[in-house]
Amino acid sequence: MPRGFHEYRESKQRQLKVLRLEAVRAGFKRAWQERGHATIIEVARKIPENVLQEDAKLLMCYDQAVTRFGEDS
Repeated sequence: MPRGFHEYRESKQRQLKVLRLEAVRAGFKRAWQERGHATIIEVARKIPENVLQEDAKLLMCYDQAVTRFGEDS
């Protein structure tokens, strides 16, 4: 996982105040390739809602992870 993304994932904060979008995008991409749908969902829930909604790539990846995670369960 990209270093910044790993830090976001391990963060105990409920809501991340400062984040690098390129690290989140790279982390989502890597997690998707590894079928880490739960990881995508976990990190997405820490991202401010407006940031997630305003980034089409992040939102699409999150929505697909939610769908796939539901299918995997």
